[in-house]
Amino acid sequence: MVMNLTTHFAGRTAIITGATRGIGRATAESLVERGSHVLVVARKPDEIEETVAALGEGNAVGCIANMRDPQAPETIVRAAQEAFGRIDFVVNNAGANASYGGLMEITREAFLTTVTTNAWAPLALVQTAVAGGLGEHPGSAVVNISTIGARQVQPMVAGYTASKAALDVLTKGLARELGPHGIRVNSVSPGLVRTTMAGVLWEGDRGTEEAAILPLQRLGEPRDIAGAVTFLLSDEARWMTGAMLDVDGGRLLIGGEPRNLMGEFDLSLDTTPR
Repeated sequence: MVMNLTTHFAGRTAIITGATRGIGRATAESLVERGSHVLVVARKPDEIEETVAALGEGNAVGCIANMRDPQAPETIVRAAQEAFGRIDFVVNNAGANASYGGLMEITREAFLTTVTTNAWAPLALVQTAVAGGLGEHPGSAVVNISTIGARQVQPMVAGYTASKAALDVLTKGLARELGPHGIRVNSVSPGLVRTTMAGVLWEGDRGTEEAAILPLQRLGEPRDIAGAVTFLLSDEARWMTGAMLDVDGGRLLIGGEPRNLMGEFDLSLDTTPR
């Protein structure tokens, strides 16, 4: 029997962090369109309220949580259980970059904030979700949002990409541990996507220049990444776990550093795009 995407998602529950903007919002929309319930996790109440309303009453419930808060995983899992009575999917999309500059300039506080949000928080949420019922139903899955930068040289955001490299290792480790429990764990590694968080990397002329060197000749949109996440959560990917799916318009085919930093070694210079 062939199971289509809509049938697979109908009646299931997804936790999505950072779900009010960009990739998280597009993923929430994609899953709701296919019949899934979504717990919209974010920090700002007004953005949560607007997102839940847009997704439709009965389809989504909001949860205010800051992923740097040690209590956030418990708050999130409890909210999903109370609202929907089950947990089928976790999408770790919330991220942070507390420093833009060379590694010689990054502070301990900024580095720890970035790593805590991007590596520890996703792991803690998966731990808590498993304890709270993830894996009890067939087809349970986790998708972590990483970056192709974890396998490139990205001089101005090296702390961020280091945290995502840690997330990649955690994804594979979780896939190995949780596979026998019926839970698949994969990641999506986006290239440069037009999101608010990545604005410093694509706004102005820089976005046009970056798009010009891509084989597909355009930057990513949140829905491009949401489509990959939806696939990895679906039954179509039922024999995939521990995979890193690159969705980058072909960026990894043409070399490493951002175009404006190729051959630039003095990172104390002002290289912010205008």
